[in-house]
Amino acid sequence: MYLVTFVSLSFFKIIFLLFLFGSAKAQIINGYADVISISGNSLNVSNVDEAFDTFENNEFIIIMQMQDNCIGSNTTNIAAFGDLSSIQSVGLYEIAQIGSLSEAAGSPTTIVLTTIPGNVYNVGTNSRVQIISFRLLGSPNYTTIGNHVAKVWNGTTGGVLALEVNGTLTLAHNLSANGSGFRGGAVSTNFYSGGTGCTTTEYIRTADHTRAGAKGEGIYRTAIIDFLYARGKLLNGGGGGSERINCGGGGGGNFTAGGLGGVGWSCGGPGGGGTGGLSLFPQISASRIFMGGGGGGGQQNDSQGSSGSNGGGIILIKANAIVTSTTCAGRSISANANTVTSATNDGQGGGGADGTIVLQTNGWIVPAGCQLTV
Repeated sequence: MYLVTFVSLSFFKIIFLLFLFGSAKAQIINGYADVISISGNSLNVSNVDEAFDTFENNEFIIIMQMQDNCIGSNTTNIAAFGDLSSIQSVGLYEIAQIGSLSEAAGSPTTIVLTTIPGNVYNVGTNSRVQIISFRLLGSPNYTTIGNHVAKVWNGTTGGVLALEVNGTLTLAHNLSANGSGFRGGAVSTNFYSGGTGCTTTEYIRTADHTRAGAKGEGIYRTAIIDFLYARGKLLNGGGGGSERINCGGGGGGNFTAGGLGGVGWSCGGPGGGGTGGLSLFPQISASRIFMGGGGGGGQQNDSQGSSGSNGGGIILIKANAIVTSTTCAGRSISANANTVTSATNDGQGGGGADGTIVLQTNGWIVPAGCQLTV
């Protein structure tokens, strides 16, 4: 199922914003860095990853708020745990140009932009901002020489594939941010308290945390261990399966909400399955986008449960035209979640949510013999 919206931005002439529901060697082509402080047009950065592209003077970058302190007071052990309080700056992004940079041991530490960012970005304990190199390919046309993929999000950087082609982008390969988004929650340790019945009202866990499945990751960043386990959602991250018994993890959310995790063994409804991650549809716009939330982990007592799967990442493409070859076996641009691993006799993890694709182009040439799937 797809949603296609036509909108306008000051720096995007025509944009297609698509939200997804449900071989050549893969190449990462972007550089990434964690933004640890912002002052005017100066960004202090750490955890710089220039393995695949470097940050250079006069080149362009994407600034993106990946996570923010948007949970507010929704942190108590009730069903409202993990609800959205205020969206803050999470999901906002923009293109900026590097004016100069300072380095230590060959790695950037400070990047000075040519202008002050147009958005307000928040850096703090519960927030995460990163920059991604906005790779300019071709002169002016570019034909892919391999599959291009996003670096998998590691909690600090990654999750985004971004490229620009001033002329025609010919897709001779695939573009993917599959499984590159927010991370799935871990399956529980083996635990069985005996008897039957379900734990249905434990949305956070204050002791023996790993007896329940872990919540999937989402747009709120927390290091409070009590918040990371049991059946409450974590914004768009799915809740974990409750400790009693063999409850499934909830699905991650993005455009739509995630599904409820399996009720568990010997449980009636609603059971102890993880609650689904929130739908972020009311907040989504051309200038505010999100990675797919991770699925919650299942609960196990026989070592046969599974963790939640990663959500899909983000793809940003700007090209004058996007074309495919005359004949091919098919091309794809995809930001799907990973498939969850099946469980047998225990709780299964929840599926992550699919990610976001933003395409800006003035035209398409997609022959019938080389169709493009987005």
